[in-house]
Amino acid sequence: MPQYKGYSIAVVEVAPLRWFSTIQRLDGRKMKSPVTGETLTIWECHHAADSAEAAIEEAKAVIDGSGWDAVAE
Repeated sequence: MPQYKGYSIAVVEVAPLRWFSTIQRLDGRKMKSPVTGETLTIWECHHAADSAEAAIEEAKAVIDGSGWDAVAE
């Protein structure tokens, strides 16, 4: 699994050319959903990508735009 800025990114192909990614903190702490504000251990990206690489890039964009430096305790 790739790692990015203190997060682990996992990808799964659910159908041909339909890849999804999940994000989890490496230190096990929880994070707040950038969409709902809910406290989560694992964030599931909601948009399918056409390749594993594209799903990873989407997860990186979520991490960069999420403000997760201020995570839930």
